[in-house]
Amino acid sequence: MVLDQDAPPLPEIVQLQNAAVVVEQLDDPAAVVAINYGNAVNASVLLIDPLVKDQARQVQNWIHDWKENDNFEAYQKIKEEIEKRIGSISFGQFE
Repeated sequence: MVLDQDAPPLPEIVQLQNAAVVVEQLDDPAAVVAINYGNAVNASVLLIDPLVKDQARQVQNWIHDWKENDNFEAYQKIKEEIEKRIGSISFGQFE
């Protein structure tokens, strides 16, 4: 497998299908695998910017606080972070 650093960017949604796979745009073969998986299961592929390390830890903490403590404020923070990253996509359009 060869990753081409000079390849043009892909569109945000490669093709609208009945399901969606969200993939962080990483310089990593895992992103290629995730895109191929999305295509294999006939899902739309949504490419998003990756979280930085500190953001990922914060989101994990919010998820823990929401699930373990039923903290609605943590849930709202998770929702806001998701909307910032995929805001233009309505998941209601998928099955």
